[in-house]
Amino acid sequence: MVQLYKQKLIPQNYLVEEILLGTIIIFPSLIIHIKNNVTKDLFFLEVHELIYIHLLEHIYDKFNIINFIYILKSKNLLNKIGGLKKLINLMRQSQVFIDTSNINHYLEKLIYILHGNYIKRLIVQYGYNITKIGFISTLNNKYFYNKIRSYLELLEKEININEKQKNSLTSIKKLISIKLLELKHPTIYNKNIDTIKKDHIQFGFKQLDAITNGLPDGNLIIIAGRPSIGKTSFAINIAYNVFFYQKANICVFSLEMSTLEIVNKFLSISCGINFNQENILKLNTQEWKNIILICKQLIQNNIYINDTTNISITYIEKITESLQKRTKIKLIIIDYLQLITFIHSNNESLNRSQELGYITRRLKLLAQLLQLPIIILSQLNRNIENRSNKDPILSDLKESGCVKHNNNIHLFYNYLTIDFHVKNVYFIKNKLSHIRNISPNNQITISKQIIYLSIKNIVCLTLSTYIIEMTYNHKYLSNSLWQQVNTSVQSNKINSLTVTPCNKFIISKKYLKQILFEKSSITYDIVLDRKFYFLSRQIIVHNSIEQDSDIVIMLHNKNEHNDYNKQQTIDIKISKNRNGRTGYCKIKFIPQNVKFNELTVNT
Repeated sequence: MVQLYKQKLIPQNYLVEEILLGTIIIFPSLIIHIKNNVTKDLFFLEVHELIYIHLLEHIYDKFNIINFIYILKSKNLLNKIGGLKKLINLMRQSQVFIDTSNINHYLEKLIYILHGNYIKRLIVQYGYNITKIGFISTLNNKYFYNKIRSYLELLEKEININEKQKNSLTSIKKLISIKLLELKHPTIYNKNIDTIKKDHIQFGFKQLDAITNGLPDGNLIIIAGRPSIGKTSFAINIAYNVFFYQKANICVFSLEMSTLEIVNKFLSISCGINFNQENILKLNTQEWKNIILICKQLIQNNIYINDTTNISITYIEKITESLQKRTKIKLIIIDYLQLITFIHSNNESLNRSQELGYITRRLKLLAQLLQLPIIILSQLNRNIENRSNKDPILSDLKESGCVKHNNNIHLFYNYLTIDFHVKNVYFIKNKLSHIRNISPNNQITISKQIIYLSIKNIVCLTLSTYIIEMTYNHKYLSNSLWQQVNTSVQSNKINSLTVTPCNKFIISKKYLKQILFEKSSITYDIVLDRKFYFLSRQIIVHNSIEQDSDIVIMLHNKNEHNDYNKQQTIDIKISKNRNGRTGYCKIKFIPQNVKFNELTVNT
């Protein structure tokens, strides 16, 4: 037999593609159920990809093969896909190979085969890319490694999707059986639920655990506070509680302290002794015995401490994933966020705020991948130092967006206008403002809002009848999504809100016509804790800029002039909690041995 091809063909199965497309054409309602599992990339032949794309475009229309043919013809695509003959052949193939009585089972098998071939094509493509990159002599080896790692992660993701689809169907018989067993033996299922709850590690402080329900797996927890408040000591106390009382392995990335300093803090918390050279020489026999017992406990479980400086998020991912494979770690602590370096690619130019946002998103994904909580410490921005009230708020975590000083703003609360307007705040210094809120029963209440002035660069957004001037990182409502100013493009739709004389709200959508960058100008930032949005020039503007965390814990010491040698009372404020309620509690801090204890109230 004459060999037609000297080289092997790229992995594909055009017959499976034809059967699947023919089945969809005959049974168009099936596409609604498979559209999430079948993407256009699964099709090898461009003709089949074009047909599938146009089938998806008319997914919710009353599908008719005649109309479909006219649509393809009107777009000059009918001849490109092979004409009527091709469509008839697709339908014929589906009728030959599929038994309509068991169509769901056949479709599942077809999709599994398509996905398998797609993964093999990705392997071929990535292998070619890696080989090509390997010949570039000027390329950084670290970039080369990160590229290979990203390819492997993408392949792993696709393989997991394929396996999940294979095992995604559950029989109704199985579901009913499980439900009946649950109703008949509720105590067994309640025990299982309690076991799952016990598996979650805890902070080790009763009041804090009562608010947050411990440290749920897959969560990113940010602990923030002003400098020298005791963030690192608080994190090490949490690690101590998890390690000694819950017998869990921990990984600590210390970008500021050395490994020896971290170990000294652990021993100080355990023994109640400040581990400096003078105190060590004064230890008695009993205290040495206590140290020996603690060291034995440290050996039984593992605390992995990495004090490498200038590490990137990719390095953290590599180390933790490797540790998770070798030993089951239950908690990761990183000290601290602002010291993690960001590796720029050639075409990227990001400010530090965007870099930190990118890092926190990667950490959140890492927590979900490893299925464990990650605690990261963070500094607060400088806004807090400009306020007389040093109580930290959520916007102190990140540079918040501001509005230019000559922009008027309006607030809305429960469909009623609040009697509060700010305009031309050029002469207003940072101060506390009293605002009259008109409640539904016509009662007037006084609330406090804080206005801060600063000088920042301004972006001017021009609509047909309005101009709004804001900083690059503020958000406005565009259709149903919050759009950041620095991602705006011309022809974006911006939602505008007007109020009729009958107190009815009308939202209209206006096109963005022009974007101009102005020089620095005076801006104001208003703390509005209970308002999700406000209006500026009738444009709906976002009032919440925060990082991608699940829980945010703020530490605050109201008495700033505490003696270092005396115990202090630290306020703990849970500013954000996706798993439950926010709240507030107090805790006792003993600086001599860096230990945090529950605050007991004498009655």
